[in-house]
Amino acid sequence: MNLRIWQENLNKSPTTQHCILSGPFTAKEWDIIAIQEPAIDDLGNTKATPDWNVIYPTHRYTHQDRPRAVTLIHKRINTNNWRQIPFPSSDMVVVQFTGPFGHATIFNIYDDSKSRSAIPLLTSFLSREICTICPAPHNHMLWLGDFNAHHFLWEEEHNTHLCNTAEAQETSQKLIDLIANYDMQMALPKDRPTLQSTSTSNWTRPDNIFCTAHTIEAIILCDTRLQRRPPCTDHVPILTTINWETPLAINAATHNYRDVDWEDFCLALGTLLSSIPPAGPITTEEQYQTAANNLS
Repeated sequence: MNLRIWQENLNKSPTTQHCILSGPFTAKEWDIIAIQEPAIDDLGNTKATPDWNVIYPTHRYTHQDRPRAVTLIHKRINTNNWRQIPFPSSDMVVVQFTGPFGHATIFNIYDDSKSRSAIPLLTSFLSREICTICPAPHNHMLWLGDFNAHHFLWEEEHNTHLCNTAEAQETSQKLIDLIANYDMQMALPKDRPTLQSTSTSNWTRPDNIFCTAHTIEAIILCDTRLQRRPPCTDHVPILTTINWETPLAINAATHNYRDVDWEDFCLALGTLLSSIPPAGPITTEEQYQTAANNLS
């Protein structure tokens, strides 16, 4: 089975989040939903259907900041094959998957355009933890999210006004330096815009996906889908399919109580109960264990 990832900034809209979770395609087709700026209620919770495991930033309970990145992992994925890795920010969720492909660590990133804290934190984190993230050369990293960075490496040529400012160059250069340090490649092709301005209708590219160089060979699809943009957001989803065999959860067979013939069941139960000693005071552990085994 291929690993399929839906990535999108939802602009904190409950309507948008409801649409992608309850739409006709999402729950069936996608294994991971990487959300930036999710809908968060007053209790600090986001919304999800029972199909998903919700992964919040590890700072959720120790800091007052509202999470601006949440990762949903479909319950079809075996929980023995993934784990969350702690990261010191409410704007990033890090999950490491294991399988025949080795280790694959997915960073869901939101870099606030004001604080610009995500890239320095990621730089510091990787310098300490790269042996945990990629313990072997064939292991994988994916950085995906809303980087709020503009550069001609990914922007269309008409966005010169966004790329040539001093602030934009400083921001994008920090990201580019980090990409070079870890031999990352841009998975989403250049000139694929991901956001349409609500005021000017101009298309830009704040969202992106980067992966380790050898991971590119396993990527079957990485592209935007304008026709799947839900309401109440100016971002379009980025859909990624990777040729990784991901272990699935084992669905154990359960009893179907609706199909029970209860009259026949009660007769059989009565017969079995009549074969055990009658109820009486239990005064020793041995009597307790015997009574429990008989009843079971």
